[in-house]
Amino acid sequence: KPVTEITESLVAQEAFKDIELSLKLAQDLPEVYADPAQFGQVVLNILLNAIHAITPPGRIEVETRLGIKCVEIAKRLGGNCVEVVFVDTGKGIPEEHMHKIFDPFFSTKAATKGTGLGLAVSYGIIKKHGGEIIAESVVGKGTTFTVRMPIYG
Repeated sequence: KPVTEITESLVAQEAFKDIELSLKLAQDLPEVYADPAQFGQVVLNILLNAIHAITPPGRIEVETRLGIKCVEIAKRLGGNCVEVVFVDTGKGIPEEHMHKIFDPFFSTKAATKGTGLGLAVSYGIIKKHGGEIIAESVVGKGTTFTVRMPIYG
């Protein structure tokens, strides 16, 4: 639910001009263990980063699905998870920056565009809820963030 609410509120804004947003939200997903407001913050942070990484025209895809590659979660909790996948056609993250993207205050953006806290805060929220967040990126092609959350109960 936070995924839908946040994406809908963002699309209405000027920042999404010439950026196509595609939502592929699975129906009947099991509930995850997550505070909706905090998870909404994670969705917002990742989407804002995607918007800033794209020189329009561009595309952002958000997909929710039952996770089948939840290796770390399965090891800890013995089960599947729900995945939220964010794919953008932005400029991508250079390989030498990938290990720093979740560090507080690390940013490749101009000082006026952010504090470098969005991904650090998101990482903390996801970890606190027992989940994991993975980033994959190709310079010039875009970035994919996969958030995996344990199923409730």
